[in-house]
Amino acid sequence: MTKSNRSSINIVKLKTAAEKLQRRLSLMLGKECANDAIRRGHFAVIAFEHEQPKRIFLPLRILKHPEFLGLLEEAAEEYGFKHQGVLRIPCSTIEIERMLLELHCYSG
Repeated sequence: MTKSNRSSINIVKLKTAAEKLQRRLSLMLGKECANDAIRRGHFAVIAFEHEQPKRIFLPLRILKHPEFLGLLEEAAEEYGFKHQGVLRIPCSTIEIERMLLELHCYSG
């Protein structure tokens, strides 16, 4: 199996894990997340890198951003696919906001 094929398989696994996480968080919304309602088509992550961890909600379309996919691979290497709870992303909130702006500019 080539490196490209392995990377594609890992991306599919990461997308599936993010979708499962979103469903799980939606079910927990009334219990743990009453103040942080997750909008349809979004998922929660914890962003951190040299700063206080911050919970943010991202649109599913960010899963198409190549740089964000790289962050998911880094998170998978560090925490594995069996990590429980909110997805942790090794990135600053400023970098994630930049990616979202890029997505908005190219899709709008």
